[in-house]
Amino acid sequence: MKILGKTLGISILIFIVYLLFWPIDIKPVIWKPQEATNLYSNTSNSYLKRTKIFAKGEGIGPEDIDVDAKGRIYAPFEDGRIMRYDADGKNGELFVNTGGRPLGIEFDNNGNLIICDAKKRITFSFCK
Repeated sequence: MKILGKTLGISILIFIVYLLFWPIDIKPVIWKPQEATNLYSNTSNSYLKRTKIFAKGEGIGPEDIDVDAKGRIYAPFEDGRIMRYDADGKNGELFVNTGGRPLGIEFDNNGNLIICDAKKRITFSFCK
């Protein structure tokens, strides 16, 4: 049994030494990343300069937003509130509280706000 163990150990050691000196065709090189570009300076992304953050600190987690025909912005928050803001993001007011966790919102062709709520497991529809 000792001879089998020694033979197996020596065989494994020889195999490891063989792998360490195995000839390979890979020549490693140092990778140098490209210089970071300013996203705001590219012409394709210049519209980001005009973006504004609104409703900061009013709630957690708007998963979706939508805009009605009058340009007002609707944002659902984690606590169940759906807030309505003016087109410029000011004058926030409570539109509805689902009492759940509204995730997706969308206006239908009639101007009704369709709300998918994760906790209530139902879809609400609210008129303007």
